[in-house]
Amino acid sequence: MAKFGKETTDKAAETAAVKPRKKKVDLGPMKRVQFMNNETRGVDITFNYEGQHFGPLEDGKEYDLPEKVVKHLNSLAIPRMEYRLDPATGQQKSVSVGMFHRFSCHPVTD
Repeated sequence: MAKFGKETTDKAAETAAVKPRKKKVDLGPMKRVQFMNNETRGVDITFNYEGQHFGPLEDGKEYDLPEKVVKHLNSLAIPRMEYRLDPATGQQKSVSVGMFHRFSCHPVTD
């Protein structure tokens, strides 16, 4: 039994040694933007995108960010829901009335 455990350990170490490292992904040209945290004003965010670390990004400050990261941050949204009265049944039902963008990156012109 000890031999089986040793083989498993050796195989795990061997597998870990040959594991390929993730290459850095090209995220496009850099853009100068003003970052806004619409979800929780004044709170910094830190995140990973395509295996690369970004942050902390402070609310209201300017940053040089890759184009794909800017597009990703601008696309993060959650539905805004409201209750409406259903005329057929007289009951309230939830209805999506738009999207709330969690973050926004506004381009900065010099």
